[in-house]
Amino acid sequence: MNEKLNTEIQKLTEIISKDVNDYTQKFNRMFALSQQRDVTSLEYKKLEMQITEAILNAKVTDNDGKEKPRYSNQQQRDIAISKGMDTNNLTKEIKDKQKELDYEINDLKKDLDILKFKQRGIRMMVDLISNKEVF
Repeated sequence: MNEKLNTEIQKLTEIISKDVNDYTQKFNRMFALSQQRDVTSLEYKKLEMQITEAILNAKVTDNDGKEKPRYSNQQQRDIAISKGMDTNNLTKEIKDKQKELDYEINDLKKDLDILKFKQRGIRMMVDLISNKEVF
């Protein structure tokens, strides 16, 4: 009877250990991916903004030989908005994405803590049973 119980406890311990390892790997992968996505997204947005700035700063020479902006102020605003240069919107979009990733990461941390707590409980039961203090 005691051997059966020890075998079952060992199986449970192995299952919990595997779960903890799986969640740890998932958490690490999720964290790495979230950082990679943020960096990639920001690099893309920066490049997009540089291209738009180059378009907005384009100059032409008029008949008198003077340089003037290629686009009027209204055209510049229209281009900026169409190219996503609305910095308030960009900042909000990035912050929203970061919040979303933070929520996912926090959920994974909670899952990991729960599994670690379960594993600790099983280890305590194994210790108690192996010391025969339970019976």
